[in-house]
Amino acid sequence: MKENIYKKKKRPIILKIFLGLLIAMLTVCIVAVLSAVCVLYTGSEKIDADKLMSSTARITVRNTHGGELSLPATYDKNISAQDIPENIKKAFISLEDKRFYKHHGLDYVRIGGAMLHNISAGKMKEGGSTISQQLIKNTHLSAEKSFNRKIEEARLAIQLERQYSKDDILAMYLNVLYFGSGVYGVKNASRVFFDKDISQLSVAESAILAGIVKSPTKYNPINNYDNCMERKDVVLGVMRKCEAISENEYNEAKNCNIIIKKYVNENNSADKYLIAAMEESCDILNLTMQQLVYGDYTIDTYMDNNAMNALTLSVGNEALYIANEAGNKPDGMGIIADNNTCGIKAFYANCDYSPRTTRRQPASAIKPLACYLPAIEKGIISPASIIKDEAINMGGYQPQNYGGEYYGNVSVRYALEKSLNIPAVKIMDAVGIDECCSMLKELDINVDSNDYNYSTALGGMTYGVTAIELIGGYMAIANGGLYSRPTFIKCIYDSDGNIVYQHICDKKRVFSTQTAYLMTDMLSDVVSKGTAVKMSDIGCSIAAKTGTVACQSNSNFNTDAYNVSYTSIDTMAIWQGNLCGKSDYMLSGKVTGGGCPTLIASSAYKLMYNNVSEIPSFSIPDGIVQVNLDKIAYDDGELILASDNAPQKSIVTEIFSTVNMPMLKDTTYDNPCLNDYNIEIGDGIMHIDICANPRLSYRIIKQSLISRQQSVADLNSGERQYRVDLEYNQGLFSDKVIIVPYYLDDNNIEHIGYPVHVAG
Repeated sequence: MKENIYKKKKRPIILKIFLGLLIAMLTVCIVAVLSAVCVLYTGSEKIDADKLMSSTARITVRNTHGGELSLPATYDKNISAQDIPENIKKAFISLEDKRFYKHHGLDYVRIGGAMLHNISAGKMKEGGSTISQQLIKNTHLSAEKSFNRKIEEARLAIQLERQYSKDDILAMYLNVLYFGSGVYGVKNASRVFFDKDISQLSVAESAILAGIVKSPTKYNPINNYDNCMERKDVVLGVMRKCEAISENEYNEAKNCNIIIKKYVNENNSADKYLIAAMEESCDILNLTMQQLVYGDYTIDTYMDNNAMNALTLSVGNEALYIANEAGNKPDGMGIIADNNTCGIKAFYANCDYSPRTTRRQPASAIKPLACYLPAIEKGIISPASIIKDEAINMGGYQPQNYGGEYYGNVSVRYALEKSLNIPAVKIMDAVGIDECCSMLKELDINVDSNDYNYSTALGGMTYGVTAIELIGGYMAIANGGLYSRPTFIKCIYDSDGNIVYQHICDKKRVFSTQTAYLMTDMLSDVVSKGTAVKMSDIGCSIAAKTGTVACQSNSNFNTDAYNVSYTSIDTMAIWQGNLCGKSDYMLSGKVTGGGCPTLIASSAYKLMYNNVSEIPSFSIPDGIVQVNLDKIAYDDGELILASDNAPQKSIVTEIFSTVNMPMLKDTTYDNPCLNDYNIEIGDGIMHIDICANPRLSYRIIKQSLISRQQSVADLNSGERQYRVDLEYNQGLFSDKVIIVPYYLDDNNIEHIGYPVHVAG
């Protein structure tokens, strides 16, 4: 009984507690809502109509001399609200803000869904920004990621919706979007990528433009066509889910053939440089391109007018391009960096090539960086080291030389000069794949986990390299083993003139000055008598490497061709290739790195250097010595120092680092002698077998005591073994036989060694 009374008394207490908590929670919610309303609908922020409506970018970009660069014309073509085609509306609204016409600046449903998704994921994966918020962020706010900035964005988005119609907001949003390749605004993107007026765009083409915005580099339809098409299908799927298009429209758009315009921004030679500089600035400041363009920033670059003019004229010279069977000429690109500042002085391309993001297979241009540098640095090879060039099988990997020829024992210098493949792979094997890839990483060259194999030695990399990565690696050689990443940007100022970024060329040591000079000396031979000989008439010290990527599907064509070179002042990379990847644009088999790209590089240097005699030669660092090697040993694959008395014809001159030079020395010419011989006599004949030193000649003198005559036989063919048969009188008056070793010096004077009496 007591127990029941107790339970009846307990229930009201529990109920009171529950009601109290409920009232408290409701009070908190009401206060939170009122606070949110107060925060969102009050504040001093104001919409700046000029920022929304201006058709001109608010950014200044200057060259290294302070001159302003003109922005591309594609910044200034806007679309009006009434001209937005339905396909564009459907694509962008479905993808970016499907309740665009229902909310008033903030989509609370989307915000709530994003919050729940982020909580379940345990991290920030989604935002809830509407088109109105994105427009405000791109035109009014900095890239600061903070709660206050997000509140400011929300307030301004609400104001925006009060002051402008939905279609006006959509038009302003579409006009400030960045599509990559220096293209701003959907109207410009339509013209650049499809060569169409925006009113003519199909559902599929509209979906492509909507998809590009998330990552203009990754989904660029020219550079990354496959990625772009995959993204298009994603956008079409979203449009179908939102019922913006029918099932038939979806299927038709997904399967239709898309034709992308091949070239963009062909009018102004500086456009490519400017775009690359602005993209780098976005990365530096962590801004979107829209925020940078409309943020009143001033950017000082390293662009040099003289270098830019030289590169533009050379890369743009149609005479230096060979058409393929379809009549199409290759794409072309050139980039020049200053060795001292590591600033990029010039960049030009006749196609949509990005020096920071376009990745291409480097072919043999990677060999010095991936193979030779680490091997020299570790003392495994020197320029004089001998490697056997032969057919090999490295665990199933069977590389071949160009043309399928093999040359037997060759020096490292010769292998690099002629760009032989087998020695490069053997060198990587001797160094170790991990060590070689580590060297590439030290030079900021992207190495994928799948690149840890021998094909990397020949440039067969998963994703290839960028132009920035390539010239950065070679510039480290030019700078004596010191590396700093090449950059377009010298300094960036905000709207108040404050410096928000300044480039400091901090160089880190990656390899020794001795390694760098040995590499430079070998690459200089590539110019004087190797694959880059077509640039040997420039008139100053220059080092270079070429590379050619063969087409895997058709050996009659190539896909990429390089010349990467440097002087004591500048580093340059020239490329020709098939950027779009279409079969009709494959390079003719006549286009190799040693051909047109080398001629373009030669032209650019000659135009850039008004007086080549003023360009300093490569300086020889301490620790580099020139030595004479014994040629006979060298031909046998051994590195032995030549005797001090050795004639010039018996010497090979080479350079070494003092920490990795041969120590053994030949003494043949110091004391010529006969080391070993054997004689047999029978039936009036003497058989003489001489174990000869090929450095020496041998004179056999036979004196007859009976006839008093003397006969002489000279053995001077450089053989290692001689067999001589002589008529021989044996007995009381036996013939006297003497073997005299000797050699001729450079003045043709005989130097006779110790005579050996073998008989008589």
